[in-house]
Amino acid sequence: MALNVDNVNYDPFDQAIPGQGMTAEPGSRVWESPSQFSKPEEAAGYVIDKIENNEKAKDGMLNIMAAGSPIETIVNTMSFVGFTEGKWTPDTAELIKVPLAVYLVGLAVDNNIEAIMYNFAKEDQETMNESDLYRMMSSNRPEEFSNLKRNLEEQSMASMNEEDMDVSSPEVDNIMENLPQDEGGFMPRRGAV
Repeated sequence: MALNVDNVNYDPFDQAIPGQGMTAEPGSRVWESPSQFSKPEEAAGYVIDKIENNEKAKDGMLNIMAAGSPIETIVNTMSFVGFTEGKWTPDTAELIKVPLAVYLVGLAVDNNIEAIMYNFAKEDQETMNESDLYRMMSSNRPEEFSNLKRNLEEQSMASMNEEDMDVSSPEVDNIMENLPQDEGGFMPRRGAV
């Protein structure tokens, strides 16, 4: 019962049977044997030497970075592949990510390539808006929040001239609107029953 989805034959029943991973002979997988490198310094050195001593590999890394692949993705792939090949343990794979990233950044700088560090573009990063920040501060640090609120009110009063006492600045109004109001807590009191 194969489905043709966009010229790709897809069989929904062609997948691993639950528990199938537990049926392999113990020790038959590469990562179940002792790893080749036990020290992160040796593992990182191995990868860096492999790139440095092979011009084709070095050019490939430079091309991948020039094409816009994030260094985070490249490093994650290298560390995972080394684990699946039995070169190092998962712990060592995590520990070599920083030295490999530093090496790749240096390689990119030496070759005038603008390196992208992370998997998401800067414009795609979600930033916390002020109202969420104030709401979080009011629940996690209520004393500091009260001080901040009091200081904002004092600043707004001090910045007003006597002639425009009834008009407040738009910046202060915007901040004051975004401050969370006391809604009575998680379970507000409701009249006596």
